[in-house]
Amino acid sequence: MISSSKATIGFKDTKFMLVGIPIVSIIVSGILFGHVLIDNPSLFFSSCFVMGFIYTAFYWLSFRELFFYSVRRFGTQNSRRYLFLAPAVVIVYIIVKSFVGFLEDLLFDVEAFEAMVGSKSPTISQVLSSLVLIVLVLALYESSYLNTMLHRSIIEKQDLQRQNIQSQLDGLRNKVNPHFLFNSLNTLCNLIPESPERAESFVRKMSKVYRYILEVRDEKLIPLSEELEYLEAFRFLMNERFRDNLNIEIDIPESYQKMMVVPLSLQILLENAIKHNIISKEKPLLVKLSIDQNGRLAVQNNLQKKRQVSDSTKFGLQNIKERYQFFTDKTVEVINTTQNFIVLLPLINENN
Repeated sequence: MISSSKATIGFKDTKFMLVGIPIVSIIVSGILFGHVLIDNPSLFFSSCFVMGFIYTAFYWLSFRELFFYSVRRFGTQNSRRYLFLAPAVVIVYIIVKSFVGFLEDLLFDVEAFEAMVGSKSPTISQVLSSLVLIVLVLALYESSYLNTMLHRSIIEKQDLQRQNIQSQLDGLRNKVNPHFLFNSLNTLCNLIPESPERAESFVRKMSKVYRYILEVRDEKLIPLSEELEYLEAFRFLMNERFRDNLNIEIDIPESYQKMMVVPLSLQILLENAIKHNIISKEKPLLVKLSIDQNGRLAVQNNLQKKRQVSDSTKFGLQNIKERYQFFTDKTVEVINTTQNFIVLLPLINENN
């Protein structure tokens, strides 16, 4: 039972008993034979303390075992365990008191002992000291057990929350891959009849871009510098289709490029800008990436909405917002004016 005490009360109580039993023995002996300690200290420690130690050790070990038995039998059903302990404590007390009394008669000359200490300790003192000892032992183990169960419950709750959050985050990340593939295939379908040579080049570049997506799909956050490097490759694909009708300007100080963003967030925002806006020689689309006065990454495009938008998965911007919620209290802000559409992304410190 000693070896399993750590699982029940959170620590091995062997050393605790080796220290606690002698200390409590002195206290119990002092309550019963305090006058002997004052008048005859040698008698107190040679006889009174020994007797108190025997009582304390037997009571401690017996009620300790009763406590662990109740936990093994009833587990976390505390109400049933307390109903069991109430009569069990009385029964064990009677048994232990009778056995220790018998042992006392074998080890000590009771009559001589009573003559030495002056008188036999009152029964009420023995009962009270025994009750104090029993309550102390059970309270120590019960409080340790309840504290361990509470701590374990908190950890299990946190683990479940982490698993739930991780599951949600994995689901959000997994949506990014089909989102890119869906839009890329639409682009390729439009490009094939216009220029098979450009379509072939587009496929080669798309494979490189998709390789990057596969590499970062399990990452929770990536440095902005890596996202910008990838965006250069993605921009090439878009320019294959739109040529000079699509312009992407990047003006981000190097000091900000060590900050973290959710993977593929810039790609999604660029795709959304392309999907929802007219891109032509007469109306070129301009996308600007910069840092605003509050240290956020601003992705801005001039607004020239299409009358009809092709089928969309309708999760792009919302996906980014939800993924950011897992890592920061700062929100993704969207500013929609008559002339511009701006998305402000929080930059996350790597240490946080």
